[in-house]
Amino acid sequence: MTARISLASIALGTSSLSTALIAFCAKPYVTSMRRFRPDRTGSAEVIEMTTQSLFLKPLVTTVSDSPIP
Repeated sequence: MTARISLASIALGTSSLSTALIAFCAKPYVTSMRRFRPDRTGSAEVIEMTTQSLFLKPLVTTVSDSPIP
């Protein structure tokens, strides 16, 4: 009976830990956000978001707020 309980708790613990690690590694956190308007006249506002890769290298994503024609 003790062996069954310990095997069940090890299986649940391993499953919980692996799920938590996958969620941590797969979730992108925005470390900085910058909003600016480029120098051209009539240009749309731009947002730059910086996240970090799995190896802690910065990744910059640029989002433009241009109207759809």
